[in-house]
Amino acid sequence: MFTLKIRLGNAAMQTPEDVATALQELAPKMEMCDATGDYGRIMDHNGNHVGDWTYKPSKFLLAQRRERDDT
Repeated sequence: MFTLKIRLGNAAMQTPEDVATALQELAPKMEMCDATGDYGRIMDHNGNHVGDWTYKPSKFLLAQRRERDDT
């Protein structure tokens, strides 16, 4: 499951471009996610906390990774 929450309305988070920038900055963090899950904050370009994200792999994916690691 992936959950993403972004609050709009502050000076640096009002346009689609603002949201796109925040998501582009999030992408490298997502690539570094731990295989068992991860979470973090979303910041606007002024450094304000505007949201959060959480990644939790399904039990099925975790089981597949364990099987692969055991071989």
